[in-house]
Amino acid sequence: MLVGASLGGYAPPASAAPSAADVAAAKQHFAAGLKLYEEKAYAAALAEFQQAYSQAPRASLQRNIAQCQRDLHDFAAAYEAYGELLDRWGATLRPQEIATTKTAMSELALFTGTIHITVTEPGAAVEVDGHPFGTTPIVKPLRLNLGRAHLVISKSGFDPIEQDIDVKPGSEATVAGPLLVETKTGHVSVTIAGGEAAHVFIDGQDVGPAPYEGDVAPGLHAIEARGAGTAGATQRIEVARRAHVAVPLVMHPLVGKLQVDPHDADSEISVDGKVVGRGVWEGELPIGRHDLAVTLRGFETERRALMVNADQTVVEDLHMVAGHGYTGIYADLDFFGLATTGGATNGIAEQCPSLPCTGPSPIGGGLDVRVGHAWGWIAVEGVVFGMYDTSPAHVTYPNDVASGAYAGVARTEDYRFHNFGGGGAIGGRVTSKHPRVRFTFGAEVGFDVKAGLFSRKATSAQQLGGVTGTNTVTSNTPTYTSPILVFDGGVLLGGSVKFHLGILALAEFVGSPVLTAADATETLNMKPLGTPPLQVAGGTQLFIGPVIGLHFGD
Repeated sequence: MLVGASLGGYAPPASAAPSAADVAAAKQHFAAGLKLYEEKAYAAALAEFQQAYSQAPRASLQRNIAQCQRDLHDFAAAYEAYGELLDRWGATLRPQEIATTKTAMSELALFTGTIHITVTEPGAAVEVDGHPFGTTPIVKPLRLNLGRAHLVISKSGFDPIEQDIDVKPGSEATVAGPLLVETKTGHVSVTIAGGEAAHVFIDGQDVGPAPYEGDVAPGLHAIEARGAGTAGATQRIEVARRAHVAVPLVMHPLVGKLQVDPHDADSEISVDGKVVGRGVWEGELPIGRHDLAVTLRGFETERRALMVNADQTVVEDLHMVAGHGYTGIYADLDFFGLATTGGATNGIAEQCPSLPCTGPSPIGGGLDVRVGHAWGWIAVEGVVFGMYDTSPAHVTYPNDVASGAYAGVARTEDYRFHNFGGGGAIGGRVTSKHPRVRFTFGAEVGFDVKAGLFSRKATSAQQLGGVTGTNTVTSNTPTYTSPILVFDGGVLLGGSVKFHLGILALAEFVGSPVLTAADATETLNMKPLGTPPLQVAGGTQLFIGPVIGLHFGD
């Protein structure tokens, strides 16, 4: 509760003797403080009471100061103000006033905490959240409001103490220090991994064997490690004052560079028995002796013994010398097309033109895989393949056929013949020698196993009941085995993997006709439709077509 009595009858303690002018000014500030307090302008009222107290101290003013601080929720300041009221004016207070003041302090203690400063270094400034609290030694605990408080204790020539403290109700914290003489350097600790004994260098100076710890001036430093044949990559580290920086270094072999140019993109380059690249190559090598080998099909192998030094580049400019080779296993994967030169051999085409029909030659294709072994120009190889061909046929019967194998109403018939299967052959091959362009010719003998069938759609020439009659049938699938001859020629383009372009000829010796089964159950416009046995293969047939694929090896 605010004290509203006037300052009349002022009776200061014996040590204080304010002048009449100070008393008059204090009265004005006191009156202003009362009015401001009534308006709940607590901060402004507090300033007026504090000014009045500085000019003419009095217990009632001190009590009003404490009350304003309490209303402003500055509980720590209110606690201290009540404490000063008891310390300075306790002898003038009535017992009831003293009890009321102590009660207020007990209440305020629940909303504050204390920090004991026990730093022994004299003359160090103490600040909390930027507000000064005097210098050490601090005898009386600092009372603070609840929450996080940032404490700084500083003195010239010493490293400051900075601490964040959580102030809780009734808590008591202690900050003991000590203040340490100011640190003007940073500290580094250097460790190595991946190597043996090594020395640490800081800014080019050998500071001792690793692991190493020491102080350095603040700033940027170049730190590295060097051993016998190994080194750790230089690290540039910014070291701040009082900072402790860990510097791990990974040791690597000391290296030089090797450049190799064989002037051929397909050349294979090996160093110490390990393939490192093709064509032009550049790379790092550990210091010391190394063996270089450059190989290219059709050329002599080039070998060199090299000495590589740290931070130096060895250049090897090679020109490959043509030589013998082309010995080893090779393989081909090819796609080929098929077309016949003598026309179709199916049962319909064989009867043209005796029937009113057309029967174009079959076309198709396949996939083959060849594996062989070459001895220079000559090779022995085997091939397996799969293939398919098809041909159409069209027959027109302008009039009804009363009897025979093709009996039926006037109609048109559209056929599609299919032959498919696979086989294998063995033979020989001749291939020219050149690293990039090689001409090749092969001949093989073998056999194939195939199957044939046809599908037919018959369409009546006349309608029955206003509807055009149709009949669709697919034959059975007879199989047959035939001897074959395979010839191919072409060119291989490229390096170790070559592009294969060529022409393939395949002669198939079927022999006796291969026939489908007759079908007497088919009808068209409710009349029997002749479906006799038809030839799907027979005699000798020659297929020719293009080849495209890949060649691997010699």
